[in-house]
Amino acid sequence: MSGKQSKRKRKNQAEQSKPRLDAVYGTTSGDVSFLTITMDENGRLTIPELDPGSIQRRITYERQGKREKVVYAAPAEDFTQDKSQWGEVVQRFDYLMAVDTNTLKELPSGIRVSVCTVFGFSNPIARLGRDDHSKHVESYLICDTNTDFAISHEPIGWHLAVTRSAVPFLQGGKSVGLITDHDLGGIADYNSGRLPYFGEFVLPDSIDLLYASSDKTDNFANILIRECDRGATKILEKVKDRTIRSFLHAGDPIELGSALCFRVRVEPTPKEAPR
Repeated sequence: MSGKQSKRKRKNQAEQSKPRLDAVYGTTSGDVSFLTITMDENGRLTIPELDPGSIQRRITYERQGKREKVVYAAPAEDFTQDKSQWGEVVQRFDYLMAVDTNTLKELPSGIRVSVCTVFGFSNPIARLGRDDHSKHVESYLICDTNTDFAISHEPIGWHLAVTRSAVPFLQGGKSVGLITDHDLGGIADYNSGRLPYFGEFVLPDSIDLLYASSDKTDNFANILIRECDRGATKILEKVKDRTIRSFLHAGDPIELGSALCFRVRVEPTPKEAPR
C-alpha cells in the first residue's frame, strides 16, 4: 500500500469512528415567524409550517473547519424516530436499489465516457433476511460527444435506472427507493416533482431518491451504493484496457441527448448488504 493510500485509509478510519448524529431535518416553504410542534395520540411529532417534501432523516458527523458530513439521507413522514433507518425504509418502500455513475478523466477518441451501475435486491424489502444479498441489476456504458465535465452524467444514470432497471419492480403498484451519492441538495425537489431529475423528466410517484455516501459503511444504503461504485469502476478499467466491446450487448444503443448508452454484460457477484 502506498503512503498516499495508507494516509487515506487512516483518514477514513478516523472519520468512521466519529460520533454520528441521527436527526430529522425540514425547511419551511417560505418565511415564518413561529413553528408549531404537534404530538398526536400515537406520539407522532409534526410541524405543520414545514414543507412535507423537505423532511429528511439524516446521519451526519462534524468536521473541523468544514460543513457537517452527510452520511445518509432519506425522506421521512414526520419527526418521530421510533423506528430504525431500515425500519423506515421497509415501511415506505417495497423494493430497494442503488445507482452510481463513474466517469473517466480522459477523453478516449474525444468522447466522454462513463459507466452507470445498478445494484438491488430481487425480493421485496419486507421479506429480506440476513441471508439475502444485493445483486447486480444492470450496467450501461455512456459515450457522450459533449465533453464538458461540468455536466454530470449521474442524472443519465438515474434515468436509465428509473426507466429501465426499476420497471420490473414497479408492477402492481409497488414502490422503489433508489439510492444515490449525487446532488444531496436537489433530492427533496426531485422527489416532490418540483424539479425534473433529468432533462424534462420528473420522478414517478412510485420512486424516491435516497442519499448515501459511498465512502462510508454506516448502514445498508452506504453498503449498496459502494457496490455500485466498485462495479462501475471495474467496468471503466476495461474501457481503459479497450476490452469493453466484448462485454456490450448487441442491439441499438439508447440515445439520451448527446449521449449513447450501451448495456454491458456483467456476471453478477452476490454481496451481503448488512442492515
